[in-house]
Amino acid sequence: MSDDSYSTTALVALGPHASSPRLSFTHGSLRPSYPNLTPYPSAINELGHSLLLKALTPPLAKPYPPNPYPGLPKGTTQDEAELYAEGGPYWWRGLAEMQDEKVVCGWARALKEKLGVRRIIGVSDTHCILALLKGS
Repeated sequence: MSDDSYSTTALVALGPHASSPRLSFTHGSLRPSYPNLTPYPSAINELGHSLLLKALTPPLAKPYPPNPYPGLPKGTTQDEAELYAEGGPYWWRGLAEMQDEKVVCGWARALKEKLGVRRIIGVSDTHCILALLKGS
């Protein structure tokens, strides 16, 4: 399995030069207080890769539904569980759902500083939400 094919988040340069502005692109959204933001993006992607490997390692859980939800795979670490939790990058939607623009811009500024990027992009394929935040 290629790490490039199954990334949770990516650092995307807008041009070929080292000084080109960079964007953070994530399935879901990044929470400024998420404990595994850095080093970005490798920390998040390594956790996602290890969780996916555990989920695909036999014996596999029976399909849900119709069977009961099996939960996270056996051997899931605390950091992997946080990745998949409500406040992790897969499910947190605070940047898109928060109504207070000042709060959202503050979160975006904090993320941009921590990640060293110009823009934060969060996408949920289930809701087709695209949030492009300037954080100004």
